[in-house]
Parts: sequence; structure tokens; C-alpha cells
Amino acid sequence: MERRALLPIRRPPNKRAFAYLIMIACAVGAALLAAMAAPQDSSAQGAPDPAAGWFQRCSLAKTGYFDPIVYPGTPPRVGHRHLFFGSTAISYDSRASDLQAGGTTCRFQDGTVDPVDGGNNSSYWAPDLRLRNGNWAGGAQLNAYYKKGAGSIDPQRVEPFPAGLKMVIRDRNNNQTRVRWFCSGLTGEGNNGKFAERPYDCDRSTPYKYVTTRITFPQCGTGATNSRNHISHMVYAGDNGCPKTHPHVFPRVNITLKYDTSLGARSRLAASAGEDPDHSDPATGFHADYFEGWKPGTLEPFVDACIRGGINCRDGDMLPQ
Repeated sequence: MERRALLPIRRPPNKRAFAYLIMIACAVGAALLAAMAAPQDSSAQGAPDPAAGWFQRCSLAKTGYFDPIVYPGTPPRVGHRHLFFGSTAISYDSRASDLQAGGTTCRFQDGTVDPVDGGNNSSYWAPDLRLRNGNWAGGAQLNAYYKKGAGSIDPQRVEPFPAGLKMVIRDRNNNQTRVRWFCSGLTGEGNNGKFAERPYDCDRSTPYKYVTTRITFPQCGTGATNSRNHISHMVYAGDNGCPKTHPHVFPRVNITLKYDTSLGARSRLAASAGEDPDHSDPATGFHADYFEGWKPGTLEPFVDACIRGGINCRDGDMLPQ
């Protein structure tokens, strides 16, 4: 019997199956590309602004020889001369409820926030500056900045301050306070770019004619509103954020205080009789007090929209509508 070679039969390709395979390959490829691109896109588009937060300009509210944190309930004259900004109700025996019930000199300058003070009845104060001619400088303006703070801080963990929080922060050559002296304008946020250990004379022919200093408060707290030395309940954030001893993460407050003078050279900080002479040295003795007085429910929206939202709301003009 004749045998025939059995050759493999080559079937023509099924066009429908081929198209199906192409569709699967495209879908898998697209998914892989999306998976690789997603982390880059989210980090590029969702990264919070390092300056996330807001600030307000506060004019001088009072000048006086009293201190409701260090000398609570003690009427004037006690301690040294202070310049008070913010709450107009601040007094030697003030409580948080007193501040909330009063007025304030703090404002969002652009006026988009209603009310324009945002409910901030907090009080900020610092020593007056005695000039070389013997006169007191007085206060021209204080800018209060509320920021996310340290780079190690997770903005989603930032919470509003407990009502009535009190802090007294002193320079004492502590570089975390970031105290520096410079010259700045009154309406703008610019400065002359020269940061020094002590105040110096500002050039009155330029916009930067006000002797200015800045100081930064710590943002990690135990949850208490005060402590015996008025600061141990608060510490600065470290490389890993807030320590376990101070687990509450609050906005980081720093202030710039603009004295109503251009004469900074050889000026001294206000100090009472018997105080350590270093207290009057602007290089070592500058200090500031903060008494939280935001009206109930008014601080949370700013923390949520600006800090947790990763937005630099500046002086209110960038607040989400």
C-alpha cells in the first residue's frame, strides 16, 4: 500500500481571536503604565505647599506693665513694659472666655474672609524696645503666621489648639526660636535682607524702615494648656515629628514684630528692676507670649482648608471658596 507523507496542516489565523489578543495586550500595557505613572503624578500634583497655612496682620492693642501668663491676676504695675497685639480685651486677669468675648486688631487684609478677623481673638505680646535716646519705640504691627511647621510633620495630624493655650518662648540663644533682627516695611512682607543678632538703624529712605524681629513657637504639645514654666507642655518637632511625650501636633506659630522706629542701634529690651541684664540684650533676651483666644469653631476651618489642604492661604486671599 502506498504511504503518503503526513505534512502538518497550517490553518489560517482566526482574525477574531487575533484581535482579542491584541485588545488584552493593550489593556495590560495601559494598566502597567498607569501603575508606574500614578505615584509620580500623585506626588507631583498632591504635594502640599511647604508654606501651607495663613497669616494675619495685627495692630497694637495695648501697652502696659502686666502679664496674664507670668503674673496672672496681678494688677499693674508688675514686670516690664509689654506691647500687646490682637485681643482688645487683654488684661492682667484675662481668661480665654474674656478674649473670645472681646474684639481683636488681627485682620485678613484682603477682606475675603467674613468676618475679616476670622474669629482670631488671640493675644500676642513682647517687650517694648528702649531706644538710645531714652524713648520707647512702641509697636507698629505684628504679623502672626500659622503654618504646617517642620518638614517632619504630617499635615493631616495637625489639630487646632486647645482653647486657652498659653506659651512663653524665650530666645536664650536657642536656635529653634529663630530670633533675628532686620528692617521691614509695614504694609508689605518684604525686608531689607540683612538679618542680624541685634537691631540696627533702618534706612528711612527705603520702604524697609521699621526695626523688626521674629520668633517661632514650638508646635508639639502634651494637650495641657499651661505648665509651671509656661513652656514645658510644648516642644519643637524633631526629625521624626512630635515626640511621644508631646504627641499633639498643632499649627506652628511664628510672629514678626515691627517696632514703630527706625532707630535700632544700641537699643535695649524692656526689663524690670532686678532682672538679669541679659533680659534687656536683644541678642539673648527677646521673648514672646501667646494666649490662644480663637472663637469656638473658627480655627478648625483654617487648619483644615490651609494646613491639611496643603495650601498657602497667605492673608486669606487663597482660602478655598
